Amino acid sequence: MIQASISQPKCYFIIRKKNPEKIRTLLRDLFTEAQNVTARIETFRCRFKRLNKKNFPNTNDYQDHRAISVYLALRFPENYFFYKFQMFKAFTEKVCHSYTPIPGKIDNVIQFYCVCKYLRDNYLSKDEELLEQHRNSIDNDCYPDHDLNILTQDFVFAVAEYLDLNNLEPETAG
Repeated sequence: MIQASISQPKCYFIIRKKNPEKIRTLLRDLFTEAQNVTARIETFRCRFKRLNKKNFPNTNDYQDHRAISVYLALRFPENYFFYKFQMFKAFTEKVCHSYTPIPGKIDNVIQFYCVCKYLRDNYLSKDEELLEQHRNSIDNDCYPDHDLNILTQDFVFAVAEYLDLNNLEPETAG
């Protein structure tokens, strides 16, 4: 997922090298769990934009909701999921969810987290067959995913990418 997007161009690394304390402060603030996640994400974006504009006028900072969700999920894998707009949009359409993602809105990220937590807590964590398959697929080189966030992410991705509503067979009672 990280490699699939251009979220870490050269300018990010140059800013980090030129302003290590400012970047450290931005990340420290982003990772302060006692604060509201929406405010932390938006504050990070705003402050990074200013820093980028100062160092690289008229260039994209590439610190969108997707990139920030990666930072959060890597720092706190038990609390966050890897957000991707197109994936979430496709998922909500396929499951006829009442929320419609709108590009660039912070509400998308929050709704995505809520949907993932709901799926994990109410369905995926109770599916013993799925959990057994998940446990069997993880070896010593893998993140253990005790909180099932990666499994949940994989489920959302699979529905968004592979669920073909035209080829579903009706479930038979039995």
